[in-house]
Amino acid sequence: MMHAFVTIFLGLLIGQPQAAAPTPAPTASSAEPCNHDATAVQIVSPGFPRAAVSRYKRGVIKTVRVKVTIGVTGRVLAASIYQSARDADLDSAALGAAQQDTFSPAVVACTPVTGNYLLQFDFIRNQ
Repeated sequence: MMHAFVTIFLGLLIGQPQAAAPTPAPTASSAEPCNHDATAVQIVSPGFPRAAVSRYKRGVIKTVRVKVTIGVTGRVLAASIYQSARDADLDSAALGAAQQDTFSPAVVACTPVTGNYLLQFDFIRNQ
């Protein structure tokens, strides 16, 4: 069986999330700030595409990085190849998987915000 492993670089922001409203002044009831990055809820692993198997020897690892824009609902609004594996089948598999992923959105000043993140897909030919 050929595998694809997904490494999530949600901490690696491509663009800072933008708050929908100005940051409110802290109050006595809000002792801790209400800010955090997006977190993964469901990550789809694409598997190694059959069409690409014959092009690689056993043990080869090919990497695709996909830039995703995560909306305020946690859905992926856009996905694009950030770093290609230089193989259309692997790039397509990674892009398709990334578009199916779901997240808990980033929060700034207690408000969900849109943000850009990287997902890394490592395709490993192990048979």
